[in-house]
Amino acid sequence: AGDVIIVAFSAETDKANLPDTLTKAQVDSMLSFSQPLGSAYTGFWTGRSELLITIGGASTAVGQFPTIGELTVTVNATAKLRNYPPNSAAITRTSSTLTGGFGPNQITISLLTADDPLDATSTYEVGDKIIVSFSADTNRANQGTGVIPKADVDKLLVFSHSIGANYDARWASRSSFEVTVHDKTGAAPPLISVFSLSIPASADLRNFPSTSYPAVISSPLLGGDFGPSPITIVSIV
Repeated sequence: AGDVIIVAFSAETDKANLPDTLTKAQVDSMLSFSQPLGSAYTGFWTGRSELLITIGGASTAVGQFPTIGELTVTVNATAKLRNYPPNSAAITRTSSTLTGGFGPNQITISLLTADDPLDATSTYEVGDKIIVSFSADTNRANQGTGVIPKADVDKLLVFSHSIGANYDARWASRSSFEVTVHDKTGAAPPLISVFSLSIPASADLRNFPSTSYPAVISSPLLGGDFGPSPITIVSIV
């Protein structure tokens, strides 16, 4: 409750001949929403080109609140919202999807883990993985569930040290991101308890369903291992 959605128009309107302060019924007479806003909300014209909608009673049920990147707003033809002074046809437009956020992002990187799925070697090699484990479900940074190429991995993750010339990744779940190396040329390499990574705001990683601002987070130092230890005890004297 108390969150605000700002609907900005490209030019001054006649405010659909409504008062500056709008009830929920008046907001609904003018606008249709692609997702529920909650049980109670009001509107306020800050000017002829900007409407503030204040949510007073939001539901916590999944699918019963607006989400970033999904909610759209449509002006109802019956509202007869026009330019100002009014001389154009009534507006019947749909907005782009909702941007911004309803609060800070609470997601963290809980674990950063090195893994050799085959335990084939004791060193960093082709086929090894770096697994990023998040503290909660994410929007997958708007990426799909298939293989994500290096160029898109680099938009999501900033590495403290080079991990090689080629790698890709996939979301194993909404809270687990697995990077697989395919060419280790130029790798630092990533070392246990030394390597880390971060995620910038530009990656647009958010909670799921998306209501928060983008995450800006850093990982703990790399744990796990890239294979079995080659060390043996050669003698005791």
